[in-house]
Amino acid sequence: VRASLGALLHWILTAGTTPDEESVQVAGPQDKVDQIVEALQEFDLWSALRHWLDQHVRLDQLVALLRRQDPAWLDTLQGVCRDVTNLNTEIGRQRLLQEEILDELRSLKRYVSRERRLDMGFLFLGVALLLAAFASADGQIPLLVQDIQKSTQTLMLASLGLTLMLSRVLFGNRH
Repeated sequence: VRASLGALLHWILTAGTTPDEESVQVAGPQDKVDQIVEALQEFDLWSALRHWLDQHVRLDQLVALLRRQDPAWLDTLQGVCRDVTNLNTEIGRQRLLQEEILDELRSLKRYVSRERRLDMGFLFLGVALLLAAFASADGQIPLLVQDIQKSTQTLMLASLGLTLMLSRVLFGNRH
């Protein structure tokens, strides 16, 4: 018999069912396999357990004794079902809350990543414009517009680069 423990227990605990061929595999001579399957289909664990308890424990006498000796335990026992229901409700609520928190964290992560890319883009463009301003001042970049002087072009490139960098630092979308 090859099966996971859960599949095997499910097969044993559910009387009268045939095993799922994917989860429980029984190999061997066909007559032996048929005997095992038939025996487990007829076997009812709950009936056997109840019969054993009736023979050895005398559950009715035990409950009567507990009721006489300590009547508060019955009230406590009756409240267990309500407490379990409340606990299940709270667990469900906590799971929903956890999913909301995880969604918010994912959203925040995407936002931070996007803002970082924007910061890097503005910084790269600003540094590139500053380097272009230095190159323009050194005469390595020709005049981009014919009607202006070299110093004006240098000043415009430098101020545009600084404006891009400072505007992102000072006025970027920060929450």
